[in-house]
Amino acid sequence: MSQDFSKWVGGNGFVARRSRILYVATPKVACTAIRAALISVEESSTSPKVDPHRFRAHSSPRFSELSSAESESVLSSQDWIRFCVTRRPYERFLSAWLNKIFLGRADGFTLPYAEALHRTADVGTHFREFVRGFDQGSPLYHGDEHFVPQVQLLRPQD
Repeated sequence: MSQDFSKWVGGNGFVARRSRILYVATPKVACTAIRAALISVEESSTSPKVDPHRFRAHSSPRFSELSSAESESVLSSQDWIRFCVTRRPYERFLSAWLNKIFLGRADGFTLPYAEALHRTADVGTHFREFVRGFDQGSPLYHGDEHFVPQVQLLRPQD
């Protein structure tokens, strides 16, 4: 397993111990809903409205929190289900743009096009400019996991 992949699985691997499920989340692919469902099935929270992204709010651990022996078992045992979910790339890209840029939920970073959106009513032009910037390889876009291609996050070759 490559180091980048191990880091991705460690931080985004969601472990449902009782159900013996390892879910590796991909941003903008219903990961919040899937985590919430696993928390519910595991009964790992007493709160009905737990935020699945706040790991201290429930008892289902990240993969990186497991011991070496347990992580090896999770990855190799036939008793465990390991899965991830992908989405059509263009739908995922549009969803990320709508959520992070158009609706302004940029989670700690500001993209230059987010400010420009509020100065124009022409959403189509704004989106085309955003896509052009993305296509030109701007690190502002490729540095955010919501816009990074799924194949780079999940690394199926690993």
